[in-house]
Amino acid sequence: MRARATSTVNRSRQPTHRYLEATEASAHRGAALTKQLLAEGKEVIREMAQIGLEAKGYRVLSAPDGASALSMYRERQKDIDLVIADMVMPRMSGSELFAHMKEINPAVRVIVSSGYSHDQEGQRILRHGCLGYLQKPYNIESLNHLVRPVLDSGL
Repeated sequence: MRARATSTVNRSRQPTHRYLEATEASAHRGAALTKQLLAEGKEVIREMAQIGLEAKGYRVLSAPDGASALSMYRERQKDIDLVIADMVMPRMSGSELFAHMKEINPAVRVIVSSGYSHDQEGQRILRHGCLGYLQKPYNIESLNHLVRPVLDSGL
């Protein structure tokens, strides 16, 4: 039995709620060709997410805070297909990170995660081009169910 994940995928730049199910084939399709930047302040969550994404074949760079993530993005933006950022991190919040990345690359693909249920800041950055919202606590399956549709969206 497959678990269902409640996530927000913003394909039309408007927030929508969807139940997403990914098959093993679609989860692995093209994964080895994509690199993701994971910015998460909590080490245990960062490690869990990285292990889970790598298990699906994704290449992952990880950063312990927003400032480190921004530095990595500046250096390697051409290699990064997707950014997954926590809203609350040391040294720079997820919304600040998103704003700086949009200045560098207006087409940056970002998913944010938060322990707050679609807080105002989360809604604001979804309206400004963030492509997905992942509610914490999340598991590997719900993370992967959101990542694949965002990558496949072509946005």
